[in-house]
Amino acid sequence: MSIDLKNNWDTYTDAGKALNVLQIVIQGLSVLVDAALLLGDALITAGLVAADCAVMVALPVLGAILAVIGIVVALLLAFLGVVKPQEPPKTPLETFIDNTARPLINGLTAPPLLSLTYTVPASLPAGSTAGFSITAKNNTAAAVTLTRSTLTLEVGNDDNALFSGPTTSWTVDSAFNTTKPLSKAGTVGASPPTISAAQITENDVNTGLNSYDVAVVGPATNGTSGPLVVEVGASVSISWLGTISKAGSTTMQIVETLVNGDKCRLSPVINRV
Repeated sequence: MSIDLKNNWDTYTDAGKALNVLQIVIQGLSVLVDAALLLGDALITAGLVAADCAVMVALPVLGAILAVIGIVVALLLAFLGVVKPQEPPKTPLETFIDNTARPLINGLTAPPLLSLTYTVPASLPAGSTAGFSITAKNNTAAAVTLTRSTLTLEVGNDDNALFSGPTTSWTVDSAFNTTKPLSKAGTVGASPPTISAAQITENDVNTGLNSYDVAVVGPATNGTSGPLVVEVGASVSISWLGTISKAGSTTMQIVETLVNGDKCRLSPVINRV
């Protein structure tokens, strides 16, 4: 028992340590009392000690007292919380998370911040045919160059869809500028045309719901669009015109694609009231 106590010393509480030590002491004293009784019996048999001497009378009493104390200590050890709470061994999943997943995640580079500052309307009138614009402004101290800035909205009969119509394919109004607003429902545009152009891609989501990616790029040169370059303090306006869906809210997606391929994301919420 003493070896077990030595090997597990740190697992016991202070009370557990004290009771275990006391139990070992009691066991040791009990052994000594038993040995003394055997020796006394031998001496009595040899006629060297009287059977009714004080020591021989006291030894059985002392043995009984030690036995009682030993029983009490054993009961205390059995029913008291003498072992410190131990954490259960890690599961294979926890081991994988600690040894593999967490170091991998911690080693990932944080995504870059958005290069442009986007001003998005907080609310739009539900059920009306209305246009709205999002402004992307360069508030930094240097010119911003992007491969594109893509804004995604949905049209159709879905709670998240900003527009309920028109359900025919939307198009780009290449003549749009801030002094000539959109006039036809189902059109989008980017302005000013000197630094920006809009490209629209229709994505079928499901029956009655379409998603449109409007990519804002630089003006086309020889039929090929260039990067979107926004000088310090300059801004780009992106507009839509359509029928706003019933009351609810819409979470739209804005994704900036940097020239190195990295992407920055923003998910503003527009309330339809």
